[in-house]
Amino acid sequence: VITLMATSLSYAESAIQMENSTQKVQKTIDVSNLITNKINNQNKRAKNFSQTGTASWYGPGFHGKRTSSGEKFDMNALTAAHPSLPIPSYARVTNLHNGKSIVVRINDRGPFHSRRVMDMSKGAAMKLGFVARGSANVLIEAVGADGAMLQKTSETEMVLNPKQETI
Repeated sequence: VITLMATSLSYAESAIQMENSTQKVQKTIDVSNLITNKINNQNKRAKNFSQTGTASWYGPGFHGKRTSSGEKFDMNALTAAHPSLPIPSYARVTNLHNGKSIVVRINDRGPFHSRRVMDMSKGAAMKLGFVARGSANVLIEAVGADGAMLQKTSETEMVLNPKQETI
């Protein structure tokens, strides 16, 4: 009788453990689906995004500090802070004064100044030609992470990946 009770208890415990495991797997799948849906919604929201306004740059005082994405800020990388574009995402930024254009990775929130639409790394501002001026009137257009769809023109410099060389 004792052996039979122990065996029955063992089966009951196994059944409970299997049910708990199934619930954990289902919760993991649910969380994964929520994350996927959130990313898809962010991409849809960013897909047709276009904005003009004043961009400024930031660098030495923030170099090495954490960004909103959690990575360390590299003032020489081609990155930017934007108040609403998804992190991470990519945007083509064109200096409307000189026509220069690059693709930056959005990895931070900002700017925290009501008259600006974007804060760019010093490296990005150098490529766009406005470090000395401190700010520039820009056009911001969300682009896909693959960047390969972008075409290079004689007046536009496209950067596909902040860590790769300019093409």
